[in-house]
Amino acid sequence: MRHKGIAIRLTSSRTTAILHAVAQKFRHIPQHPPSQLACTLRTVDLSATADAETVCVLLDSYARHEIGTGAALPAAVLEALPAALGAMPGVLVLLADVGAKPVGLAVCLPSFSTFTARPVLNIHDLMVLPDFRRRGIATHLLDAALRHARARGCAKITLEVREGNVAGRGLYRRFGFTGDASTEPRRTFFLERSCDDRPA
Repeated sequence: MRHKGIAIRLTSSRTTAILHAVAQKFRHIPQHPPSQLACTLRTVDLSATADAETVCVLLDSYARHEIGTGAALPAAVLEALPAALGAMPGVLVLLADVGAKPVGLAVCLPSFSTFTARPVLNIHDLMVLPDFRRRGIATHLLDAALRHARARGCAKITLEVREGNVAGRGLYRRFGFTGDASTEPRRTFFLERSCDDRPA
């Protein structure tokens, strides 16, 4: 997916409106959803204002959580994000909806493996709103990312996960990701999964 010349710009007042919208949009989300939820997946169109706002809202929610940075995204980042992300060649943004509510997001960026002479798809961000975690949403997003990677002829999909994200590491392990940890104090695991092997 490629968008050139996107003119969306989120002004400060627009940013305030977006952050207000998230409270309204998610106000009626049940606190204890069923153990498994049916969700609808779709590819985001970052040139569409509604999709651009949804991406900003979800990524800001992700950043505020301890798995992210523990702080809100700066207003300047929220303003620049849709156009900057949409202008990247080959970017793939997947959205998970439960009913009419967006609850999960995967932002995938293209890369390349010189060892296989084939493209690679990196899952840069994978998030699900806290009340909807461990309900199968992240698995659906991973499945969709893998299907897109295979359709592109990718050798593998990659991602990073912090050592303290035990639930995420367990999910990725079950999904077939393998890899090693960095040596930084706040260790990050660099994981990959082949796109060539298929479950029996």
